[in-house]
Amino acid sequence: MEKKFAYSIGVDLHKDSMTIALLDSNASPVEKKKISTKCKNKVRKFFSSYGLQCQVTVESVGCYQVFG
Repeated sequence: MEKKFAYSIGVDLHKDSMTIALLDSNASPVEKKKISTKCKNKVRKFFSSYGLQCQVTVESVGCYQVFG
């Protein structure tokens, strides 16, 4: 059985910023925001606020190291 997540987060990752699209379990948009990748606390706070209730998809890019 496939797990249904409360949220899905799509990340368009660039070296200096990421654009994040948050969707609810019905694929309806909830939030869209841009965060600087240099603001690690803001990035951490955003993702940790959804805990294990979400799945995250990151666009495959050459600067993936900044996401780790």
